[in-house]
Amino acid sequence: MPAKIESTHQLIKKKLVVYRRPDSEVWQCRYTVDGKKWYSKSTGERELEDAVPKAHEIHIGARLLKERNLPVVSKKISDIAKLAIQKMDDNVGYEAGSDSFPQYKRIINDFIVPFFGKKHIDSVTPKMMGEFDKWRTKKLGKPLAYSSVRKHNVTLNRIFQEALERGYVHKTQIPHLETKGVKSQNYPTFEVVEINAILAHMPAWIVNTKHKKSFWRRHVVHDYVRVLIETGARPGKELLNLKWKNIRIKKVQTGGIVTVPDLEAMQASQSTDPEFIDLEPSDSKYDADGNCQSEPVWDVTVYLDVYGKTKDRTVNGFAITYKVLNEIVKRNYTGDNATTLAALTQNKSEDFVFRSHWNMHDDYRDACECFNHMFDGFLADHNLLIDPKTGRKRVFYSIRSAFTTAALNLDAVPIRDLSKQLGNSVVMIQKHYDRATGEAITKNVKASNTHNAFFGEAQIPDIYDSKKAKAADGLC
Repeated sequence: MPAKIESTHQLIKKKLVVYRRPDSEVWQCRYTVDGKKWYSKSTGERELEDAVPKAHEIHIGARLLKERNLPVVSKKISDIAKLAIQKMDDNVGYEAGSDSFPQYKRIINDFIVPFFGKKHIDSVTPKMMGEFDKWRTKKLGKPLAYSSVRKHNVTLNRIFQEALERGYVHKTQIPHLETKGVKSQNYPTFEVVEINAILAHMPAWIVNTKHKKSFWRRHVVHDYVRVLIETGARPGKELLNLKWKNIRIKKVQTGGIVTVPDLEAMQASQSTDPEFIDLEPSDSKYDADGNCQSEPVWDVTVYLDVYGKTKDRTVNGFAITYKVLNEIVKRNYTGDNATTLAALTQNKSEDFVFRSHWNMHDDYRDACECFNHMFDGFLADHNLLIDPKTGRKRVFYSIRSAFTTAALNLDAVPIRDLSKQLGNSVVMIQKHYDRATGEAITKNVKASNTHNAFFGEAQIPDIYDSKKAKAADGLC
């Protein structure tokens, strides 16, 4: 007669037990982390020697959750959402797409938890998802855009995946999430003359306020707008998260007074690369022959290393961006805190660029909300808020649209190059930003250089001579 297998084993006194039900071949574990409430979970193992380490693993995991003030075991969607948020926090910078985690967490806190809350994850049905869609539309006052619905679905799937990994649901219980919603429209743009008007009226707008904080904020909005206009950068996170350490500057003299490298700046930064060091003019305005020299002429490129919607990329700025950055430095770093643009960039300053001196470290979301409100007010006051062609409200993204349209129409910048500058695919630019006029297209496709290359006189190598003609002449 075979020996009887013990069905219960105490692994940690009054804390962890493995056992097997009479009608099952799989070992279960029963555990507590506070000495009060007991939990049960299958080890998934049929052999005791495999079940014991698995039980210890389950117990340790439960204790860690308890220490982090997270639910040990719960099928409530609100509790599983906490676990999903914690996993995102743990994986920031390590998981692909982690730059979207803040959006997912806001969706959880603003929509998923308020609606589903205490409902159990295994009770979610297609009907319930339909009710969620109606509730969400009522909450917002309008249907969600297609792209936003997709983000909501990604967030929900993270919660379902967390529940699946913990054994709270079977994959057959996870509802299919359809991506419906209002298709997004192109942002209304600005005409060239309207961009001119913005730049012309903003200086007066800055000083036309009685409030000190508003005065400084308007300065920063003016800085922000000018860089957006020159670079076509993506408004929001890309520029508002920009720090001085993310900026590189290349200055090349194209004329004027002979210049020399600023050796002190190079030594201070421990750099030997003059490419990104400011050059200073010599003391003399006269050359060796006594001839008066003109003021230095610079060709400046400012490299803004941004991290946003499309991860790491470099935005190219030029003379205007360089001028704006110097203005910011002069405003924000005065007195005992005085410094230079070169010092801030070379010393890898952690200060944000687009801030006032009194809110240097404000979160970009706060800055974004403030800037949006102020820009709305400025546009409304100058009859620029509503696009007369579409009847829709203009926003900072309208500047990006204006830049792209002008670059295509006025300079025939190749879409390939624009895609690098904007951080968009060629297809996306063609779909959302390409508003090329018939005149511009006609001028560009005329392709004068191509025409001359093809139809102009040219020296033709002998290799292309007729074989038959050569044969007739006895040359081959």
